[in-house]
Amino acid sequence: MKKALLKDSVKEIKNTYKRFISILLMAFLGVGFFAGLRATSPDMLDTIDKYYKEQNVYDIQVISTLGLTNTDLDVLEKIDNVEEVTGSYETDGKIEIDNKEIITKFITIGDINQPVLLSGNMPENANECLVEENFLIANNKKIGDTIKVEIEKTTTDDGDEIDYLKESELKIVGTLQSPLYISRDRGTSTLGAGTIDYYIYISEENINASDIYTNIYIKVKDAEKYVTSSDEYEDYIEQVKANIEKIKEEREQSRHDDLVKKAEEKLQEAENEFNSKKEEGQKEIDDAQSEIDSGKSQIQEAEEEINEKTKQADEEFEQAENEIANAKKQIQVNEQSLATKEQEANSQFEELENQKQGLQDNLNQVNSGLETMQEQYNLILEALENEQLSEEQKQIYEAQKKELEAQISSLNQNKQDLENGITEIEQGISSGKQEIENGKQQINKAKTELSNQEQTLNSTKKTTYAQIEDAKNELEEKKKELQEGEEELNKNKQEFEEQIADAERELQDAKEDILEIENPTWYVLDRNENSGYVSFIQDTKSIENISKVFPVVFFIVATLISLTSMTRMVEEQRVQIGTLKALRIY
Repeated sequence: MKKALLKDSVKEIKNTYKRFISILLMAFLGVGFFAGLRATSPDMLDTIDKYYKEQNVYDIQVISTLGLTNTDLDVLEKIDNVEEVTGSYETDGKIEIDNKEIITKFITIGDINQPVLLSGNMPENANECLVEENFLIANNKKIGDTIKVEIEKTTTDDGDEIDYLKESELKIVGTLQSPLYISRDRGTSTLGAGTIDYYIYISEENINASDIYTNIYIKVKDAEKYVTSSDEYEDYIEQVKANIEKIKEEREQSRHDDLVKKAEEKLQEAENEFNSKKEEGQKEIDDAQSEIDSGKSQIQEAEEEINEKTKQADEEFEQAENEIANAKKQIQVNEQSLATKEQEANSQFEELENQKQGLQDNLNQVNSGLETMQEQYNLILEALENEQLSEEQKQIYEAQKKELEAQISSLNQNKQDLENGITEIEQGISSGKQEIENGKQQINKAKTELSNQEQTLNSTKKTTYAQIEDAKNELEEKKKELQEGEEELNKNKQEFEEQIADAERELQDAKEDILEIENPTWYVLDRNENSGYVSFIQDTKSIENISKVFPVVFFIVATLISLTSMTRMVEEQRVQIGTLKALRIY
């Protein structure tokens, strides 16, 4: 019976070998797939465990709503089973490439969470960075290129607003892989569309706001003895987290007190500076007001001086003009008097000339008589020299001589009188003419002097009034400047009062802000808060669950396939039997 069954089975396999081979391959595939599923989950856990240990990935992460300080580092280092503590700086920023906005997470390189360098070299300077390979591919960049980073300014504990980075233009020196992001998810951001596109690692030297950490990463002592995500590891980490939770409230209060103390110190400095500047500003305004008041007084004095000088100049020039006018009238009178005298003198000169002419005619007659008598006298002298003359003739000639001498003497006396008369007339005419000429010269001189005086007066008048006008213009300019200065002072007063009011409001607001400072909140997290890590662990658990369910599913599928095959075989046999029966009947 067994041999028949075996023979029938072999025969059946030969007849349906394709179906048999298919079922056999399916069985092999199912067993292989099941073996792979059973091995995948442990391998994945082993891989991430090894990877996290090699990259020194944190066990615990501490985040605070108001940042973390070096004091927090010191306190955390003293907690039991805490082996290593590192402060980290992380922030979101923007990069614009080809008019495309890229939201990026910027992370500093530290001893914990060491990235894997894929190409290039680690940053050696503050302006160097490492990026993802996908960043280079997607944005057509290469190692050596530079990128311009935009990060919002941050506020220090002192209240000063500063740039987050020292260098915002970064040079790409290599590519890396971060152990904090083992999945494609990069997290969320308040910038852009709300999601982070890439992460970029930068040097801690480039952090300008280096007093406050955004994260503190902690490595737990002996945590590497346990497999990542195992229950033993989770329980061990939970114990250290519990110890950290014990100091959480105290550190939150301490951070709050530090911020309040710094804020109060800053407020006090601001109040002192405000009071000092207020006093200085008030003094400057008072000094400016004093200068303006002094300027007004000086302008008033200058106006009075100008008016006095104008009045004095008017009086002096009026007096000078009157004197010149009087002088002109006197010159006219003198000219008229001189003209009258000249006319009278000319009549006298004409009469004197006639007298002179008469005297000259008499002189000519005397001279003629003298010549005649002189000739006769000479003849008598010659006759007297004749020795042949008789005594009687000599006496006659002597008597004639004496008579001629008497006549000649008389004529000479007449001549002398006539010449003296002529000379006196000539001198009188000359003197009269000279007197008239002198009078004319004096009048001309007086005219010239008066003209010069008039020109000098006009020039002095013009100069004086020009100086007065310049002084008035200068005074008007000073008035204008003073008015502008007063307007500027009033404006400054108003601005000063507004600034004082604003500053007082700001100080009051600052006081209220200090009162409203809330205690920060610490978040003590483990690796289960990392979305990439959680996703990876969930995948391993999913695969493990699938491997547990797979045998049942495979058995059901195999059973269904076997039942289907058996049904088809039975049906075929029924068809064959029916055929045989039909043949017999036939």
